[in-house]
Amino acid sequence: MTRILSRYFTAVLFLVFFVTPTVADTIGTAQLRVENDGWANLFSLVHIRIDLVAFPPPPGSYPPVATILDVFVGPGDVGRTYSLSSGAQFESAAAFLTNGRNEYIIFSTGPGFVGGGSTGLQRFESEVFFGNSGRIDFAGFQITSLDYRLDEFVLTSPGRNGNGDGIWTDYTVGGTLLVNGTAAVPEPTTMLLLGSGLTGIAVKLNRRKKQTSI
Repeated sequence: MTRILSRYFTAVLFLVFFVTPTVADTIGTAQLRVENDGWANLFSLVHIRIDLVAFPPPPGSYPPVATILDVFVGPGDVGRTYSLSSGAQFESAAAFLTNGRNEYIIFSTGPGFVGGGSTGLQRFESEVFFGNSGRIDFAGFQITSLDYRLDEFVLTSPGRNGNGDGIWTDYTVGGTLLVNGTAAVPEPTTMLLLGSGLTGIAVKLNRRKKQTSI
């Protein structure tokens, strides 16, 4: 028995340190797209931002838990990918997406200056990533990076001319948010403790067997 469990312990250590995959895969995607009948700024750029927000939010405000993306984009940025994989914001975002709670993702767009206004979408994690299939978030996974790929940017000027002055510009901004990561695995320390415990049990069983045979 001792020999069997010792071999099992050795095999577990081998799996943890040598066989466990380290290559991250895309574990979730979300389509974030906004059509705005407002306008871009004078440089034909649109300010886009992706925030993760705790639920329920404090009354009267939506302070982000983490901001995944905060950039200006134009038609020439279509196909570009913006990545977040380190730093305090990434750590906060990864913790948010794996905390087992169904919270908000906000995708906002606007001209990017005070008084310019903005529009966007606000959805629960379960809806954005899983289509309300019953799964809430990425609990049980280790997130390695968050990418936003800009797939679409369309300006239509003068657009729908909402205020009657002939200078409004309609725009559509859309892209894909990709969550990359791996399935969470027990830490080596945990596996060492497990293996030590199994070995200890085997030793005790072996001693009892010897005592019984005497």
